[in-house]
Amino acid sequence: IQASIRMSTIKLFFHVGQGKTGSSAIQGFLDANRAKLYADHKLLYPNLDGPDLHQGDFHNHITLFNGSMPYSHVEKELQRIISHCRVSHLEKAVISSENIAHGQEPT
Repeated sequence: IQASIRMSTIKLFFHVGQGKTGSSAIQGFLDANRAKLYADHKLLYPNLDGPDLHQGDFHNHITLFNGSMPYSHVEKELQRIISHCRVSHLEKAVISSENIAHGQEPT
């Protein structure tokens, strides 16, 4: 997904790793290096648990894609990520959840 906003493009990368393929290691790396990725690489690995998407601990984005939230909430969270990127002049964001690969749809 690309969102063109004011002459800039924000790239959303969806990591859809299957279970038992190292997805947790990738998510752990992104979580542990959130601040460095944000500052040095203009990349957001969003923390959806709090008001500051770029701070705190947040391992993966399973709740967005496990079918427990209405689609309107998933869309709202994705828009929040895009808006944060725009305001913060970030170029990319990574969303990671094994549930994307499992094909579970929001309610």
